[in-house]
Amino acid sequence: MWSWPTERQLVAFSLILFTGVALTAVTMYAAGALYLLLNHIDPAGARITSILDYWYWSRGVPEQREWLQVAIASSAGGVLVVFVAGLVAAFLPWRQLRFAARFASMSEIANARLFNQAGDPGIVVGKCGANYLTLRRLQSVMLVMPAHSGVGVDVVVPSLLCWRDSVVVLDIDDRTFDVTAGFRASSQPVFSFSPFDEHGRSHCWNPLSAVRDDKQYLKSDLLAIAEALFPGVGQEHSDAFFHKLACDLFVALGLMLFELPELPRTMGEMFRQVSNFGRPGGKYLCALAARRRDNGQPLSSECGVALTDVVKASQGALHLVLGTLQEALSVFAEESVDAATSGDDIRLEDVRREQMSIYVRVPRSCLASAGPLLNLFLSQLVALNMRSSATQDATLKCPCLLVIDEFTALGRIDAIASNAGQLGDHHLRLLTVVRDLSQLDAVYGWRAARTFMANHAAWIFDTPLLHGNAEVCSTMLGDRGQRAEPRGVFEWVSRQFRAFFFNQAYAPHRPFAFPQELREMGSDLFVLITRHCRPVLAHKIPYHCDKTLRRRLRKPPVVPCLDTRRHKMRVQRCLNDSYGPVGRAVAVEENADAPLVRDLAGLASRLEATRDESQDMALDRFAHADPALVGRGRATELNR
Repeated sequence: MWSWPTERQLVAFSLILFTGVALTAVTMYAAGALYLLLNHIDPAGARITSILDYWYWSRGVPEQREWLQVAIASSAGGVLVVFVAGLVAAFLPWRQLRFAARFASMSEIANARLFNQAGDPGIVVGKCGANYLTLRRLQSVMLVMPAHSGVGVDVVVPSLLCWRDSVVVLDIDDRTFDVTAGFRASSQPVFSFSPFDEHGRSHCWNPLSAVRDDKQYLKSDLLAIAEALFPGVGQEHSDAFFHKLACDLFVALGLMLFELPELPRTMGEMFRQVSNFGRPGGKYLCALAARRRDNGQPLSSECGVALTDVVKASQGALHLVLGTLQEALSVFAEESVDAATSGDDIRLEDVRREQMSIYVRVPRSCLASAGPLLNLFLSQLVALNMRSSATQDATLKCPCLLVIDEFTALGRIDAIASNAGQLGDHHLRLLTVVRDLSQLDAVYGWRAARTFMANHAAWIFDTPLLHGNAEVCSTMLGDRGQRAEPRGVFEWVSRQFRAFFFNQAYAPHRPFAFPQELREMGSDLFVLITRHCRPVLAHKIPYHCDKTLRRRLRKPPVVPCLDTRRHKMRVQRCLNDSYGPVGRAVAVEENADAPLVRDLAGLASRLEATRDESQDMALDRFAHADPALVGRGRATELNR
């Protein structure tokens, strides 16, 4: 009160004085009336000062003095109890509705089965007291955390150190791989797809290996890959026509590639095909068709019709189509990416058949150019694992967790956005990291972004910096519901009293937490909103501060180096053998016309003087290698 303004202090002291005088008068009147009742006299004759007269007259009568003491004590006690009860009622919080918003209690969290021990199956997201918060159902989780908020240290790394089944991680700048790969390698194989690694250390993944050779599915599988290269292009898009022609050209060239066993079935070869197709397309096709006819292996009618439909376009349109497709495939023109996508070390359709860990490692500086490649990787992962469910195939018994950091930086991924609600039915779980919800709206649109959010069963909000994130979190937390009208005069007086002295304005629906209150939340706290439970205010788990997690840190496994030199020589050989003069227009290296050793017998005679047992074994294996595998350029089989 001493910090109040002077006029407010005067009003307060006047009110206190008036209240004291009024309570004294009421106590004196009540004592006089009660004394008359105890003596069986009508209390209507009592006045405020009557108790003083009765006390003076009864000083010589001990029995009456006792009645006066009882009357005064009872009156004072009754008035005091009523006054205190009124004050308590005035300062109690407003009556809330049945489902008013509040944070969950420990018993409610336990009833929702969110408490679990570290290491049990589930996504470990934080701590509440001494217990780990674990999401165990096959449901997706979205993390809305700004940059530099410790999402990897506090959520991603603890989850990977506790999750026992298969996992696919988008690792930016190799931070997650270095910390968690060693622990996961102790119980399951670990693969690292690092097409941009400066040292060339990466396992191989070939997108075209997932295309089925069956003519019933060949064209549809190629079309799925083409659509992943052009995400979010609808009929209303300005470039939709050229993108559709580019998809048709990709399918046509893919059909041709599958009919030429001497060519490697890789995305890098698709880029070289597009480059050759533009020098000029008609001449290239005629030379290729004539060469196939001369060898007695003409192109199929389906492939010929698909190529002819694209060639029929005008030269201007064909030039734009070629540029559009070449731009989408430009990432495969890099030597390291071409080599990393030419083998089959990683089989995405097996992540639910056996436990494995796949880390997709991309430097932050290459994140923009790697968008089409990452989009294709994730799209194919979802498409292959949604072909059949666990009820249809008994071998699909292992759940898989998809950890996607910087989700909006990858561009639009329709395969995930449109199927997020059905991933749980196929034992796939999403751990999506979004820096800002406005980025999600910009990539997918407001309606599609809200639908994508709704397909997650849990949301984690870190201390929001931007008003948009804080407002969404405040809305999801709900309101503190209150009754709109007072139930009596006393409640109305109490409301006016609180509004005048404590500036507590009456609000029928006050948000449980205003956006500015959420922004002032501690850096070690976050809000977990999940279904069938009230919001949970929990603590983060920095893995380096937790004893259980620190004991699981291991040295990461060594990733094998790509044999880029052998891959370059094989590509050069295919160009010289298959294209002839047309193929030599693509410069693979400066000495592209240098002769390659093809006569294995001659090679053996030249090495006769110095060869040992290992050379004999290598020559024998290469001599008896399957020509189809050699022609398709499957690096894994040759490296073995």
